[in-house]
Amino acid sequence: MTRDNAPTFHEIRSLGGALLRDSGWTTEQVQQLMTHASASMTEHYLDGHGVPWTGGGTGLKLTR
Repeated sequence: MTRDNAPTFHEIRSLGGALLRDSGWTTEQVQQLMTHASASMTEHYLDGHGVPWTGGGTGLKLTR
């Protein structure tokens, strides 16, 4: 990884939300943690909005 292709802050934040969702957190829980005012913004992040690691899930599991 180089500075030119390093993930952006928002890509890392989106990945964090996806990891939580994939480990069983609800959209509402992720929304509260990410301090989004609307569920639609959280869903936008969880959809990946074009980041390269999306599509097949993260493949990672978090434990509670």
